[in-house]
Amino acid sequence: MMIRIMYHNGKHDLVKTSALERLISSNQVKQFQRSSGWVTPSRDPVRRTRNSQYRGMERREAKSA
Repeated sequence: MMIRIMYHNGKHDLVKTSALERLISSNQVKQFQRSSGWVTPSRDPVRRTRNSQYRGMERREAKSA
């Protein structure tokens, strides 16, 4: 899937989801567009990258039958 982004210099681009994660983690993206509107990573909630460690309570444990 391609996602519209805006760099800090105001330039727009379309990038793949995997590239968006890398650009956000390296602080290269000012905003990206969701179906609900523009998101600013420094201000709005965004998903953490796949490599980050979740430190909260695990809620998806397999339930025994």
